[in-house]
Amino acid sequence: MRDEVLYEVAHRFGDELLLWDGWGALEEPGVLGDGEVDQLARLLVLADGGDVAAEVDLVGWYRGDARLHPGERVLTRSPFGGPARVVDLTRGLLPPS
Repeated sequence: MRDEVLYEVAHRFGDELLLWDGWGALEEPGVLGDGEVDQLARLLVLADGGDVAAEVDLVGWYRGDARLHPGERVLTRSPFGGPARVVDLTRGLLPPS
């Protein structure tokens, strides 16, 4: 459920990534506590209901916390079992290291 909340927040603010992409808290599950995930989910529900203050809080948290949004690179895992690749979002697929 944690991952779904993180994907939903990313998609809400225009970071349309694949469900098999990883970044920040998706790659390091322990860096974001359950209470923080619950608060993100709560803000999402409130913002979806038209609560402007919740939307402002959510966007500020998302943009200001590197754990929540992709940076310049994401780790993309193959849905078909192939090797994971690092994708530079500023340039495209990087060669395997």
